[in-house]
Amino acid sequence: MAATFGTETTWRRHCTREEADDLARRLTISKAELARTVRVQPSALSRDNLSAATQAAFDPLLNILESATKVAGNEERAVTWFNHYPIVPMGRLPAIAHLAYGDAEGVKEFMDLTQDGVYS
Repeated sequence: MAATFGTETTWRRHCTREEADDLARRLTISKAELARTVRVQPSALSRDNLSAATQAAFDPLLNILESATKVAGNEERAVTWFNHYPIVPMGRLPAIAHLAYGDAEGVKEFMDLTQDGVYS
């Protein structure tokens, strides 16, 4: 199972340390912040081949990024929204903070409601 993010590359289910490095670069965050965002230990991202549990931890993030890219129109705008724009109905934190706190489902729900016109 693969999740796309933007049009540049695909994040594969069987991912490596280099792919985690690339995702952090594309999100303009450190690898430590990426680990916090997906709620794994930073050392989990330093292995050559990431464990199945670590790979699964990326699924909510990638689903949100895929949806954000579709809505925003391109990866750059999606990343800006993800990192910086507060989700006011959820308490004024950006999506990246909500994921780090374990509320990926709330972000996804907000995005679905926004697409349906509820918060527009």
